[in-house]
Amino acid sequence: VEQLGPEVERMRERGPRSSAAIEVDRTHIVLQSLAAAGRVRGFLAVARPEVFTTADLALVNVGVALVSLAMERSIGTDTARRELRSALLALLADGIPAERLPVAGVGWDELLAGPVRVLVADGPAADLLALVEQVEESDASEGWRGAALFEGRVVILQPAAAPPQPPVPAPGT
Repeated sequence: VEQLGPEVERMRERGPRSSAAIEVDRTHIVLQSLAAAGRVRGFLAVARPEVFTTADLALVNVGVALVSLAMERSIGTDTARRELRSALLALLADGIPAERLPVAGVGWDELLAGPVRVLVADGPAADLLALVEQVEESDASEGWRGAALFEGRVVILQPAAAPPQPPVPAPGT
């Protein structure tokens, strides 16, 4: 796996349509980037002792296409959920009580559990979207947090009992 790191970094620099075929210790490896919405989201490595035939490579390409399609569909769902959360945040800001809103449908049912802390972040749009994604993908062991775009900023909600610190930006964001 260590030997794949440099090749994966080169593929990351080349972008979403990159691939590579390498040999490590007599094992043939095909690497494909997994991309959705024009952004590399991960990599698939397929290894075998024999050289890959044209049919083998076609099969790997079909698998990558199916995974990328599923990721695109997931992004559409995530986008819709993000827009719904933004609308809910606007309603909360207008004074509508959380218990009268469908907060559980977007994973915000913890809003009903008690007081929340509100953190607000400002910055370039791409950085704000990355922050929302990071909060949404954060480890549950870090405690519940929700985030939404609201009036050109990111609003992060977390339980008032949680440590008063925003999430640490992921490397590269």
